Amino acid sequence: MARDRAEQAQAYRTLTEQRVAEHAAYTDHMEQKATRLLACSVPNAAACDATRQLTLQLCSTMESHIALENDVLVTTLATIDAWGLVRAEHLRNEHADQLAMLRAYVQELN
Repeated sequence: MARDRAEQAQAYRTLTEQRVAEHAAYTDHMEQKATRLLACSVPNAAACDATRQLTLQLCSTMESHIALENDVLVTTLATIDAWGLVRAEHLRNEHADQLAMLRAYVQELN
């Protein structure tokens, strides 16, 4: 039974490490796209408004993604092993920073 528990903990750890790495890459990718969208200057007013709307949708999608991770991943991290609570707190802090960035983007666009 202890071996099963250890194998399960290792499987969770591996999955968590993969998801955290994927999330970091995804966040970096989306941040680069959002930064480019915000920096874009389009002479055509309709195109500029469309870009603004897409950026707002992107920010909304990212907020939903972060909320889902907070509900699922943070809860899972907290129960994996002795360091789970520390990792969960780290992810919550990272999410708070990301949400602050997204909200700053939205405020800048509005």
